[in-house]
Amino acid sequence: KMFANLGEKTVLEHTVSRFQNHQMIDSIIVVTSEVMTDSVQKICTRHDKVKHVIPGGEHRAQSVKNGFDKCGSTGSPPSDGDLVLIHNGSNPLVTEEEITNVIKALSEYQVVSVAHLVADTIKRVDKNEIVLETINRSELRLMQTPQGFRREVLKKFYDEIGVVEITDELQLAERAGEKIKIVPASYQNFKITTQEDLKRATGILTGSEVLVGIGEDSHRFSENGELIIGGLTVPDHPKLDGNSDADVVYHAIFNAISSALGRGSISTVADEMCRKGIKDSTEYLKVLLQDLKDRRLLVNNISISLEGARPKIEPIADQMKTNISGLLNVSKERIGVTATSGEGMTSFGKGKGIQCRCVVTLITTLEKN
Repeated sequence: KMFANLGEKTVLEHTVSRFQNHQMIDSIIVVTSEVMTDSVQKICTRHDKVKHVIPGGEHRAQSVKNGFDKCGSTGSPPSDGDLVLIHNGSNPLVTEEEITNVIKALSEYQVVSVAHLVADTIKRVDKNEIVLETINRSELRLMQTPQGFRREVLKKFYDEIGVVEITDELQLAERAGEKIKIVPASYQNFKITTQEDLKRATGILTGSEVLVGIGEDSHRFSENGELIIGGLTVPDHPKLDGNSDADVVYHAIFNAISSALGRGSISTVADEMCRKGIKDSTEYLKVLLQDLKDRRLLVNNISISLEGARPKIEPIADQMKTNISGLLNVSKERIGVTATSGEGMTSFGKGKGIQCRCVVTLITTLEKN
């Protein structure tokens, strides 16, 4: 898979380039299988920070140790101030920010690694696939690379523990009782294992990956207050009922974007913020905006459909689009707002409330938003 094409380069070329182009990286050692050493060497000749291409061992742990042993022959003698990053060649889309964050964290901690939060519910099952319990996902992380060590600390681990069959070198730190600091992994930093992974990486690299989300929300009218819809205050109409400002459009947009990101409904964010006195739905959407930025995603277009006897949407649609455009950094031309009166057939059509449905598409970008 290291020689699979990812755009105009191989997976390996992308990976090496990420470290070659990082100003805080001094030297690179590439460890590969013995039969691939010559092929890898040809690729790496275009990267002057690559000091060695060497064969690995019988298992992953020995391969990493072989690479570590070469750290003293990269142009200058090793010192206790050196930092060592271990990275999988099959994680080609690691970001500059991740590498920087690991290096900076090593000024305070001995061992650092990037990792993803766990978004899905995790169940523990028995051998018959019967659920035994639900695991608290807030305490779980999905590990990625790079994983960083102070050189003298990793050397101490090898001297005291030796080379043992492990899935990552963090387990050496665990056995030694050393603290491991976790920093967030980028959405695009994942290990390529299958053809589907390769397709996903290609989509991210070319900006062609598209995520689609569908959201819906509805609120009944209350007796008091002013109506807020699409970030716009509409006079002479009663407020929609809710713990927040009950902006049915912003809530539907939140649910659509959140769905595309693999997150939960608006209550997962809004309930806690409401308890803190934050009623403005704009603030709820800002939580998702940070997630979009972290994952290098942009809102491509938004389609909004409203049902209700009041207010008339057409006269206020353009101002709603202006508000949404400014908040979500998407052009007004990519925001559609349609409405139906419901013709008295539903509670919304009878003027008792408003329902909103929303569809969004998100696209990837290699640039920071």
